[in-house]
Amino acid sequence: MKRLLIPALFFAAASLYGDVWMPRIFSDNMVLQRDVPVKVWGTALANSQISAEFAGKSVSVKADTDGAWALNLEPSPADSTPRKLAVLENGKTVKEFFNVLVGDVWVAGGQSNMAFGISGIDGGKEFMKTFAGSSVRYFDHPGWNPNEKVQKDFINGARWIAVNPTHGGFSAVAMIFAKKLSDKLGIPIGVLYTALPGSTMRAWVPREYFDSDKGFSEAKKLWDARLAKWDYSAEKKKWDEFVAGYPKRVAEANAKGLPVPPKWTISDNLQPWESSPDGFRTPGVLYNARIAPGIGYAVKGILWTA
Repeated sequence: MKRLLIPALFFAAASLYGDVWMPRIFSDNMVLQRDVPVKVWGTALANSQISAEFAGKSVSVKADTDGAWALNLEPSPADSTPRKLAVLENGKTVKEFFNVLVGDVWVAGGQSNMAFGISGIDGGKEFMKTFAGSSVRYFDHPGWNPNEKVQKDFINGARWIAVNPTHGGFSAVAMIFAKKLSDKLGIPIGVLYTALPGSTMRAWVPREYFDSDKGFSEAKKLWDARLAKWDYSAEKKKWDEFVAGYPKRVAEANAKGLPVPPKWTISDNLQPWESSPDGFRTPGVLYNARIAPGIGYAVKGILWTA
């Protein structure tokens, strides 16, 4: 029986490409910040050559021994022309992002006032009709996802969306700001939405910053005091009883002709955390999940509402 000889070249070629990963902040429909170097990053095969091509220009870098890589696209002026951002590994195209514009990118953060949807305001639906053919883009970040560990990526489903008149769930403050600014400047505007209703400032900063910065010294004392007295078992029991009593509260409200208690009051997002008396308001947990994954993405500024 003859042995099948496979050329060693086959194995060499097969190892040239790895599973290139990039965070969800990079997706179709994104806006890149104008007039500054734009960081692009991810992971790939260790020591591989990574290139990014955009607007007729190419930049290359070598991944480190762990496969991590980052490069900076050359500054580009504002441009509403949809373009493709391609990422190559050892000369092979491995990622392509389409309908990419260049303009100003703004982070929209905070709590309820920023989270309130455009469809809920007077004239909101009519206002959205003005987005026909606009160059406003919105990075949608769905769900409640606080995390006690720093995350490398945004939650599943986070993506850039080309805003059009059919959309209605986006932040009213962010949409009005973006549309008026885009009209005034005549350039694409990207909104990187991160807000979460009911959140506190201590949850939006890195935990080490909360622990060490003098500006949070009083908040830190109060946090430490709450943590020292935290009885998770007792609070969990109260919560379970509260949830179990929801149907009774609804029935009583209906019988009296009063507003029914909203279902969100018994949402799993509000149940006690074993490790913290503050739950999703715990220092650092929203920074970890909703800010940290985007650190490095070039932006123009920040909108923030309490």
